[in-house]
Amino acid sequence: MPTGERAAFCKYHQSDTHWTEDCSMLKNRVASLAGSRELEQMLAEYLKPMRREGRQREPRRSRSPKRQKPKREREKEQRHNTPQPHDRDQAPFGEIRTIARGFTGGGATVSSKKAHARKARYHETMWFGHSIGVFQVMFPHDDALVVTLLIGNYTTRQVLVDNGSSINILFWDTFIRIGINPDRLCPSPSPLNGFSGKAFQPMGAIALPVVVVQGAHIVTTMTDFLVVKAPSSYNAILGRPTLNDLKIVTPIYHLKMKFQTETGIDEVRGEQLLARKCYVQELKAEGA
Repeated sequence: MPTGERAAFCKYHQSDTHWTEDCSMLKNRVASLAGSRELEQMLAEYLKPMRREGRQREPRRSRSPKRQKPKREREKEQRHNTPQPHDRDQAPFGEIRTIARGFTGGGATVSSKKAHARKARYHETMWFGHSIGVFQVMFPHDDALVVTLLIGNYTTRQVLVDNGSSINILFWDTFIRIGINPDRLCPSPSPLNGFSGKAFQPMGAIALPVVVVQGAHIVTTMTDFLVVKAPSSYNAILGRPTLNDLKIVTPIYHLKMKFQTETGIDEVRGEQLLARKCYVQELKAEGA
C-alpha cells in the first residue's frame, strides 16, 4: 500500500476487507428497514461520532499534542465562533429562492397549472384560535406546507415542512448557495431510499442553525441535515426531529405551523400561491 494511503475499513462489519460505503450487506439492511424506527436509531448512532468529529475538527493540525481545554471554555469559544442567527440586530446573509422540480394538483398541462395557481388568489377568511387572528387560505386545496425559514443565517424560501420524514434534508444547490465549504461535510453513514426509487449515498451531513421567527417571537436550534444532490421542488425538507425540537405544531389543512416561545405562541403561514407558481415555472423549464 502506498505511504499515506488509508486502508479500507467497514464500520458495519468492523473489518478491513472493504469500505463502509461499498458494503452491499449494509445497503440491503438499510433498504429493508426503510421508514422504520430501527433505521432512525441506526442513523442516530452513526451520526453521533461524526457530529463530534465535525465540531472538534480544526483547520490546522499541530504535530505537537495540545492540552484539552475545559468543557466550559470550549463551549464559550464555540458560541463566540458560531454565527448567532437569532440575534435580531444581525441581518441574514442573503435569500435563497430557487425552485427546481415538483408535482401538485391542477393537471399536467401548463394552462391547467396556471389556472390552479390563480385560484389561490381567491380566498376565504377563517379563524384559527381566537388569540391568533385571521389568515387567508384558498380552500379546498391539496398543497403541502411550504415556508420561509432562516437556515445557516440565510433566508431560505421553499422549505417543505414534512412531519412524515425522519430526517432533515438540505439540497445541494442550496448548500452551495449558502457558501459552505464542502470540506465541512461529515461522511453520511448509509444510503437513502425514496429518491427516484433508488438507494443512493448523500453528499454528507452537516449541522446548521435553523431559526423560526415571526414578529417578536423566535425559536432556534442546531439541526443535522443530510446534504442530497438530487432534483427537488424544495430547497430543504424539515423533518420530525427538528419539528419536535422546536415544539412545532403543523395543521396542514390550514397551511401554517405554530410554535411556542418564552414570550408567547406565534405562527408561520405557508406560502400557498408561491408554492403553486413554482410548479408552473418547472413545467415551462421542461418544455411541457
